[in-house]
Amino acid sequence: IEAAPGSDAAFVAGGGLQTLASGTRPESAAPAGGRLRLEAAAIDHGAVLELPSGSVALQARSGDLQLRSGAVVAVSGARTVLDGQSGVLAGGQAQLVATAGPLRAEAGSRLEALDGASLALQAGQGLTLQGLLAGDARSSLALDSGQA
Repeated sequence: IEAAPGSDAAFVAGGGLQTLASGTRPESAAPAGGRLRLEAAAIDHGAVLELPSGSVALQARSGDLQLRSGAVVAVSGARTVLDGQSGVLAGGQAQLVATAGPLRAEAGSRLEALDGASLALQAGQGLTLQGLLAGDARSSLALDSGQA
């Protein structure tokens, strides 16, 4: 799942929301600079969300926020070339919130913040991280949980 440069998309569901992997990933890098928000009573995330120099938010208002094996939420700076000079645009932001329920990342899931990106995880009823949590020295990670 990608967001076009400069886009600001929101998907809000009254009940549960499930994302599924398509089985194939694009060969080219994800476009830079989009914003995507997924909000529902509960979220079952199994797809790949990559937003270089963008923003992604997943919010489960009353139930679980579950990241399945194979699920990815990745934010980073975007590599770019301007007038023959290469550089990295500012890092992106990811926020995963389970307002009243648990946040669980299964083994085989991946949460990633690179190149000055930030990743914030918040859970009202516990945080379980069994997947890969990746970052670098320029990025930040914030955890907030009733029970970790």
